[in-house]
Amino acid sequence: QLASNQLVLTPSLPSLVPTSHDPPACHNPCSISPCIFCVRVSSLGCLLGNLMSAVVPVCTVYSHGAATLSTLAIILHCCQIRAQSHRSIIDACNPGVRFCCGECRHFGVIDIAGFPKDDYWYYRSWWRNDPTVLHILPQDWNAPVPVGSPLDAVVYSAAAEVELSVNGVSLGRQPVPPYGVVRYPNITFQPGSLTATSWDAAGKQVASAKVVTSKPTARLILTADAGPILRADNQDVALVRVTAVDSEGTFVPSASSLVAFKINGPGTVYGVANGDPTDHGADKDSARKLFKGLARVLVKSTGQPGTITVVATSGTLPPATLTLTSE
Repeated sequence: QLASNQLVLTPSLPSLVPTSHDPPACHNPCSISPCIFCVRVSSLGCLLGNLMSAVVPVCTVYSHGAATLSTLAIILHCCQIRAQSHRSIIDACNPGVRFCCGECRHFGVIDIAGFPKDDYWYYRSWWRNDPTVLHILPQDWNAPVPVGSPLDAVVYSAAAEVELSVNGVSLGRQPVPPYGVVRYPNITFQPGSLTATSWDAAGKQVASAKVVTSKPTARLILTADAGPILRADNQDVALVRVTAVDSEGTFVPSASSLVAFKINGPGTVYGVANGDPTDHGADKDSARKLFKGLARVLVKSTGQPGTITVVATSGTLPPATLTLTSE
């Protein structure tokens, strides 16, 4: 952090302020170096400010809220970025404090249940310069629009080129712009599969991803994102993910049924979550609705070692179980 006497606040510079959320050209805010370049995005639009400092030789980006990816891409392209700070990396809830859609701040790239949102994969690909990351939007191919209607698709990747296909029919191969995304507008929705493939500069395939139309939910799967071995200290917690899948094991993103949890052995249900900022269900409970096909249950150890069995039930679905160890 810089002392206040090390910063000189300058007036807003018109040449640095885009007229929309998607400025078409690079304004090169770091042409005068050194600088700190701040980005604030709110419901009023994109506000770019410039703080000049004599002691910071590179640009730092601060984004408040959901800064559009095109804005971030321009900043990344124009500046030598060393760090970026979000107002929230992970969503946070403040009981009793009302926000626009509930009691949770949902500005982060990871939701309150610890599940990555779509934009998480944009940052993961470009900040790590990882061409193996490949993410498709929409993630729900279960009739996001009526059959035969148009919709837009987006691919997040740091590879050299990507190709998108619907039911095996290619929609074209496109270069990936630096720090950008690849857009496929006006796709005609047909049930089946949406597949993305990426290649490096040498033409070698580096990754593939697929979003598939699912059947109705047939079962639940429990996996330990943190665990499955706990310390028997009455404090350690396992983060158990609940995933809805169909009869073929395909993820069902539209699943929203209520899931109840029971613990057998030296453990207790410490809390539940699903990432939905509008869900007013109690976090300290033994049941939670699925949101976008996912839910979370936190399992806390007791002071006794042993085997902990997590049991999840939902309506007529068969019970799902997961074994944890407390030692």
